[in-house]
Amino acid sequence: MSVQEIRSLSNYQFLTAKPILVIINIAENQIAQAAALDAEAEEFHRVLGLNEPALEHVIQLSYHLLGLISFFTTVSPN
Repeated sequence: MSVQEIRSLSNYQFLTAKPILVIINIAENQIAQAAALDAEAEEFHRVLGLNEPALEHVIQLSYHLLGLISFFTTVSPN
């Protein structure tokens, strides 16, 4: 899509133009299977270079897709 086309469509809120993040959760009865695969998962993560926990990665992806930033503020005691 050209820049002009993106600009002309930007006023519409098409769901197909929204970013998508898919998270798949496993059922409770699959936890034993997941634990058995843990050793393989560590090797898989190492090969792919995944060094952070999945939750941290999901949070970073969510912030990026939604265009969010965090602000930390403090209140002075005075």
